[in-house]
This record gives sequence, C-alpha cells and structure tokens, in this order.
Amino acid sequence: MIIDRLLLYVFFGITVGGTCGILFSAPYVFQGVDQRAELQRLIHLYKNGGEI
Repeated sequence: MIIDRLLLYVFFGITVGGTCGILFSAPYVFQGVDQRAELQRLIHLYKNGGEI
C-alpha cells in the first residue's frame, strides 16, 4: 500500500516536472511577436517562391 502511494507521487512529480520543463523552455510562449512584420515576411516569401 505504501509503495503504491510512493510510486504515484514519483509519477506525479516526474509528469509535472517534465511538463513545466517543456513549457518553460519554449521561448515563443513568453516572447512578444510583431504580427504585421511576420505576415509581411511570409507574404514576401510566398510571392518570391521561397527566396529571400
């Protein structure tokens, strides 16, 4: 009974730790992006066939 509870806590800790690690390592989650500039860049790429 004690081992089951211990394994549950270990599983929960690893799951929460991994989730937080993935979310906090993603820079685009916290980074502000100028949407107009990105759209203009993508439109330019599309019109030029992928050439910069």
